[in-house]
Amino acid sequence: MRRALAADRRSVAAVEFALVGMILLMLIFGIIELGQVAAAQSALDRGVEAAARWAAVNSAGDTAAAVAQQFTAAVQPVLGGANPAPSVGVTFSGGAASVGGTVQVSASYAWAPATGMVPFAATLAAQTVVTILH
Repeated sequence: MRRALAADRRSVAAVEFALVGMILLMLIFGIIELGQVAAAQSALDRGVEAAARWAAVNSAGDTAAAVAQQFTAAVQPVLGGANPAPSVGVTFSGGAASVGGTVQVSASYAWAPATGMVPFAATLAAQTVVTILH
């Protein structure tokens, strides 16, 4: 009887998968989560740069709302349906858009893991300062 049980190898693959499968799945989902964080940070960086560049070139009649709209358009492909939405702040030096002044665009986004495989939440932030040219 013992010899018959020792020779039976039918469930070896299932036992091996039970031992290794969870670790493999956790690794894969962790990589996906960190990829999402990197994409969100990249979108924030791209959004503040695009909004500040737009404000530096199109300063005549600029308002903070118009610059924030440029930020929203730049991050839309990655963070379009994000909840909560990223917040953006626009500050002109001296309080108004003027040639030779600066515009500072900053953004933050409260990222939370989707699957719970990454044990932390983060507040991502990006900021840039550009001199107004026109």
